[in-house]
Amino acid sequence: MEFKKSIQDIFTILHYSSCDSTNTRIKQSADESNDNTVCISDHQASGRGRKDRTWLSRTGAGAWFSCLVKPARDISASLASGLVFVAALSAAKTLKILTNADIKIKWPNDIVLNGKKLCGIMCEMRARGMNLDYAVLGIGVNLLGLNFPPDLPYASSVQKETGLSIQPIDFLHAFLEIYKEDRTLWEENGLDAILSQIKPLSATLGQRVKAISDNETFEGIAKDILKDGSLLIDSADGEKIFIAGDVSVRGIMGYV
Repeated sequence: MEFKKSIQDIFTILHYSSCDSTNTRIKQSADESNDNTVCISDHQASGRGRKDRTWLSRTGAGAWFSCLVKPARDISASLASGLVFVAALSAAKTLKILTNADIKIKWPNDIVLNGKKLCGIMCEMRARGMNLDYAVLGIGVNLLGLNFPPDLPYASSVQKETGLSIQPIDFLHAFLEIYKEDRTLWEENGLDAILSQIKPLSATLGQRVKAISDNETFEGIAKDILKDGSLLIDSADGEKIFIAGDVSVRGIMGYV
């Protein structure tokens, strides 16, 4: 009889009361650390999101953590960006299980409920030649708290949206159980297998959106997420394809 390994057998969890950034801590020791090392902190002094945006990490109010990815076999660095979709899927599934709420994924990496952002995900990586050396998934989940700064009109928490109080370490353990399966699925079957589960949860597909890049801003209907994770938008000027790191997508009447 085979028994599933527990998360304690698979993940090394480092728990800090406070740090600058869990991504920074992971990267500082990445060369010496094993795959699936996880750093979680009760507070981050310098939490960051995509494009170096500040991430509000109030003490004890959320799960602020990072996961180190050092695959045992060679994976092309060009494919490693798919990890952000793996983490997004795992976070969405975890929140759906814990809350039984209508959790959605806003392309490419935000988890939303009732049009409000509960979770953001970023991926940093280092290549070794053409292959991935390591990647760091930074994940921030707003779990507790009812009040958010006025300059964050679309931010919310699980507690505010559902009335449930989920502790950060409980979320982390539930997430890791799902993430270990999703990461294996991605490594063995590619990004298509992950996207096939993301699309039914998408808050973006079928919606009229505004795409904002360094070069242009336009509106259109989000039509599809392609096999490489890029977003296909049907605009007045025809179909356009955007890579996640190159464009921000917003709903016309709100965040999604």
